[in-house]
Amino acid sequence: MNAKKFFFYLLAVLLGGCVPIVSLHPLFTEKDVVFDEKLLGTWVDDPNSPEVTWEFKRADTNDSAYRLIFSDKEGKKGMFVAHLVKLKDKLFLDICPAPWEQQDPNKIEWVYNTLFLIPAHTFVKIDSIEPQLKMLLTDDDKMKEFLKADPNAVKHEFLEDSPILTGSTKELQIFVLKYADGDKVFVKDITLNRKKTAEPNVPAGPKPGKSSK
Repeated sequence: MNAKKFFFYLLAVLLGGCVPIVSLHPLFTEKDVVFDEKLLGTWVDDPNSPEVTWEFKRADTNDSAYRLIFSDKEGKKGMFVAHLVKLKDKLFLDICPAPWEQQDPNKIEWVYNTLFLIPAHTFVKIDSIEPQLKMLLTDDDKMKEFLKADPNAVKHEFLEDSPILTGSTKELQIFVLKYADGDKVFVKDITLNRKKTAEPNVPAGPKPGKSSK
C-alpha cells in the first residue's frame, strides 16, 4: 500500500467513509492557530449508544494543538494531530496523522514503509462546538468534479485520479474562505454530541424522615 492510499485509508476511517481532500501544506501559520478548551473531551455520534468517538486531548508537546484519537464502531483507532484554525470569523480543523515516533513501533507491521510517508493535511470546517460539535467535511469525488470544471480554483495535481492540493498556506486560506459557505468544497456534514460522563457513586443514606436504624 503506497503512502497516499495509506493516508487516505486512515482519513476515510476517521471521517466515516468519506475520502477527504489531502493537501501537502497546512492551512495555518502560528498566528492563525487558536485553542478552545470546549473542544476537549470525547464526542460521539450517538450519546445513548455511541459507536464512533472523537477524543480531543491537549497535545503533549504543543499547547496550541490537540491530540485527536478516533475510534470506529469496530474498536479500530487512529491518532492524529489537530490544530484549530481561525480565518476571519470562521473556524477550521487542520488534521494530519500523528508522527510515527508517537506510536508504539512494536505495533507497526510495515516499519520500513513508514520511511516513505510524508506529512499531509486535510481540512474540516467547524460550524459550532457547543452544544453540539457540527462539522463539514471535504469529499474526494466532489472535489474532483469541481477542479475539473474549474482547474484554476486552487493549485493541485491528480494522483491516481484523486486531487492533491499543492497550493501554499496563503493560497489555501484564500481558497477555503472563498468556498467555505458553498457546496463545492465542504460538502458532508457530521454532528457529534459530547459523551455523557458516568454519575459519581454516592453511598445510599437514610431517606429524609426515616430512621437510620
